[in-house]
Amino acid sequence: MAPPSSSQSIAGAVSQEQVDATTAELLQKYEKLKAYDNCKNQLIEELIFRYEYQNKAIAQNAEILQHAVALQKSNEALNERLRLQEESFNRNAFVLVLIDGDGMIFNEQALRGGAKGGRMAANYLHNCIKAHIEQTLPELHSGVKVITKMYGNRDGLGEALYRNGIVNDPGQADSFLWALTSPQPLCDFVDVGPGKDLAFVKISELFKLYVHDPHCRHIYLGCSGNDGYAQLLEPYAGHSSVIGRVTLVQGVPFKKELAALYFPSTQFNNLFRSLEINIYGLSVDADGNVVSGYAPGPIGTRISGAAAPTNRAHENYTPPTSSVTTTPFNAAAVPFLPRRLSSSTAASSEAQPKENPPNTWANLAKQAHVKAEAAAVVAAKAAAAGKVMLPPPTPQELLNKGIIPRNRNGQRIDPHPRAYDKDEVNCMRRMKLCNVQNLRGPCPFGSKCTHDHDYKPTKDELSVLKLVARLAPCNNGAECEDVGCIYGHRCIVASKPGLEGNGGKNCIMGDDCYFDAALHNVDTKLVLTTKI
Repeated sequence: MAPPSSSQSIAGAVSQEQVDATTAELLQKYEKLKAYDNCKNQLIEELIFRYEYQNKAIAQNAEILQHAVALQKSNEALNERLRLQEESFNRNAFVLVLIDGDGMIFNEQALRGGAKGGRMAANYLHNCIKAHIEQTLPELHSGVKVITKMYGNRDGLGEALYRNGIVNDPGQADSFLWALTSPQPLCDFVDVGPGKDLAFVKISELFKLYVHDPHCRHIYLGCSGNDGYAQLLEPYAGHSSVIGRVTLVQGVPFKKELAALYFPSTQFNNLFRSLEINIYGLSVDADGNVVSGYAPGPIGTRISGAAAPTNRAHENYTPPTSSVTTTPFNAAAVPFLPRRLSSSTAASSEAQPKENPPNTWANLAKQAHVKAEAAAVVAAKAAAAGKVMLPPPTPQELLNKGIIPRNRNGQRIDPHPRAYDKDEVNCMRRMKLCNVQNLRGPCPFGSKCTHDHDYKPTKDELSVLKLVARLAPCNNGAECEDVGCIYGHRCIVASKPGLEGNGGKNCIMGDDCYFDAALHNVDTKLVLTTKI
């Protein structure tokens, strides 16, 4: 048997214990390597997950970016369209001025200036609008156009102004209205002709058309005393966007229904009259009897008044000085000023049909000369019948009977004041007695009234108190229809020496007088009365 090799000798020398130790060590190393492999695998898996997450995020961000780019382009396009649209709106932007010419009457100085006054009034109105825009609407650029539309009855307006003594001739008003449109190319006066509320109808339709028009940035609405304007504006009163686009221009004070809507308003420094003009006239039936042809007033009254013959066909007519009287109680009691008639005129007047024409300036003015002629027919009939013509009653006698005395222009005539002492008047004013409580009856303010209710004035003191009350102008002016009104309807203060008969405020108070210029130099010749 051969001897063992050297390798076998070494292997035989390794003990079992050593083999076990080596195996355990290898297993330990293996476990370590296995743990490392697990960590490596987890790391690789995490890297893969993060890679996938980042890829998704990048894709989402790319989509968002793409959408943002599209929005940016769309926004730029919209901004460009908006810019072009704003340029178009600004290029054609305008402010609309709507004026009811039948109720918004320019002041006397402008009207009496004829054509020159019309041009000055147009420029002044334009400048007032511009100044108001700069002050209250700064967002509107200075180049915004001002379009002025004034609607009214040209002929009727001229005749009414002449009848009320505001102009010396109807042609003055006509020249004024023609010239009103010349200085400003976008200022127009539209003659609506005779007819009830024609100016209001046109203005209301234009208002509805432009109130939401983006080119129309603001509307100035010149309202008269027509109740229809309150009804027109009432549906818009709850819309702040509309209220901010409308400004009311005031002439005569707004009626309570219109004032309650709280639209912004302005007056333009008395460019327009604050008193309504009188448009009352006389109506005659087919039998030649004088009747009232006017709608009842606010307290259920029916007004009558004399109309001067101012038709354009009779411009050379001179008002007569003779008078015939008649009253509702006696056909020969109310005085008016008839013209002298030819037989043919009298025959045509007797054939007038019975009708109640609309209460408009045009109808009243165009029929004024016919009414005066018919009135003379009444006088002729009375004379032929042998009736006695009674002397005209005094204004106080008529008031005592519940009748309002008026002159040929339809203006109310106050009784002539008694002779008074200045110290008595000043003393009465210092007493601060309540006029209403002592002269009319219970004061509506009761205990809240700031004037004395306790003192009982004597008969003489009441006479002075009546005079003091007459020195305060009535809010309704010469058109007042209240028989029991205690306030003044004409200035009774003496005229300045040398200014007697001049127009305007020619009394010794001058411009400080509380009475409007139209309430000075009122004709006190009684020509027609009003029965309440």
